[in-house]
Amino acid sequence: MMVVGGATAPFTYHDGGNLVVTAAIPRSVVIPAGHDAFVTLDQSSCATGPVTVTTTLRVTPPGQPNAVMAALPLPSQPTPTYCGASDPSSTIYVSPIMPTFSATLQSH
Repeated sequence: MMVVGGATAPFTYHDGGNLVVTAAIPRSVVIPAGHDAFVTLDQSSCATGPVTVTTTLRVTPPGQPNAVMAALPLPSQPTPTYCGASDPSSTIYVSPIMPTFSATLQSH
């Protein structure tokens, strides 16, 4: 994730799942032309208040040379905020890329 000016926010990324994000093992997903793939990101609220707000999400799919970019905030979603190096909320939990949104979520 990037902040104003294009600098990369120094989040820690975790791909092992949490209460929201699935702990499913990543696998290859074939995405036919014109179809969607899904990924879920989850972050806890900053304990000490945000240090900086992210403005751009950049995802580079495995084996691809170019990133897909999206402006933040996404519709009806909270904007990820970098909380500082000592705040555990500067960790973003990331699901594997999945063929459906529901597959990116932890089943309860």
